[in-house]
Amino acid sequence: MVAPVFVRQFAVSHRIDLDVAEQEIVLHYALALLNEAGLVGTAPGERTPGALLLKGGTALR
Repeated sequence: MVAPVFVRQFAVSHRIDLDVAEQEIVLHYALALLNEAGLVGTAPGERTPGALLLKGGTALR
């Protein structure tokens, strides 16, 4: 769970609704975890992408 005060601060600074702010924060953390696990993106100095390839914003939702 994301702390409500953090969600409010993010929403105000980006001028978006609270629900959207919470979703954006969760998506950010989910992508960071997938990246750390080597499942998306490419490792520094590597050319081979991770096992998961995502295209466009709808692929994340």
